[in-house]
Amino acid sequence: MDTIEVGTVRNPLDACLLQVPGTVYQMVDVSYPARLNAMAVDPARIEINDTGRYAAGEVIFSVGLHLNVQVRRIGSAGSDIVQARRSPLVRHAVLIMRAALGFVDRLEISVDNENELRHVGLGSSSRLIAAVGAAINELCGRPFSNALLLRYLAWNHAEEIDGSETQVMPVQCLGGSGASGLFAGSVQVVAGHSTVVAAGNVTGDYHVIIGMPVDYEEKDAAELMAAEIAMLPKFVHTGVTYGPQIAYRVLHEMLPAIAEGRLGPVGDVIYWYRFDLGSIDNCSFVYDGLMEIAERLREIHERGLADVVALSSVGPGFFVITTQPEICGDIMRGAGLRLIHTRLHDGTYTMTRSA
Repeated sequence: MDTIEVGTVRNPLDACLLQVPGTVYQMVDVSYPARLNAMAVDPARIEINDTGRYAAGEVIFSVGLHLNVQVRRIGSAGSDIVQARRSPLVRHAVLIMRAALGFVDRLEISVDNENELRHVGLGSSSRLIAAVGAAINELCGRPFSNALLLRYLAWNHAEEIDGSETQVMPVQCLGGSGASGLFAGSVQVVAGHSTVVAAGNVTGDYHVIIGMPVDYEEKDAAELMAAEIAMLPKFVHTGVTYGPQIAYRVLHEMLPAIAEGRLGPVGDVIYWYRFDLGSIDNCSFVYDGLMEIAERLREIHERGLADVVALSSVGPGFFVITTQPEICGDIMRGAGLRLIHTRLHDGTYTMTRSA
């Protein structure tokens, strides 16, 4: 896939879709949650296309690992000041928002992302773009509705390329990272072209444990994309073969459970999709030992120790949602994972503003 210049808008916005702006602010601080991508709804539609719009859908969990972004107006002319790791993505978010809103103010953007994990299945790239985009939307009086902002950012998504400040890589984005902060609900179903069709909270004292292979080394977006392209026929095969069954179970088992706040049936569908339909094998290009880890984590589901056991996105990060974190944590460490403990996040992004 060809690279594009930072700030390239592949899918322009029809300006008539914007709302009348409300209060305009001088500075906005946003705290944006992370998402775990439990499964695709139609993996056949992950295949790369020329439009930048993807209808694979996904089931996500919003979790309390927050990214903090501050955007401040500092004048009417000159270059923006970016204080952040992964500055090409920050500038990409600023430029595509400028293209849609037409604002010219010079901005200072500060992001507390020095220690974030990238390319491990936590949606860090799309969350960074979503958080900056949401902060600018707030700064300008919220001309974007949340639904419109989600689609616009997902349809113009890109990821940074190591060593380049001017080029980014167009990558499939289904909208889950944006949705986790723009829509309330710890579990959400994103379908169609980045549209949240269901969202809800689950009852129970759940812990979220995320596990990363202890020896995993970050890879460049271009390298990962090349490896994923080689595996796309397997994604398509899974979608074509099991698409009707996946859709049926999402509709008749998962969506009713979300409406009722029950996590168990949601986790059963996710486990079936990930462990029994070949989804984890499809993602094994990310890390050589992915299948071995998955086999060791089956015990958690088979013993009923967690309601959800899954790979997040293409990995290599796995996660469990459980009321028995100590036992699950021991099994995950035994499988060669280092752990991050967090909780489900029920709300949207939070913010402070100064007029």
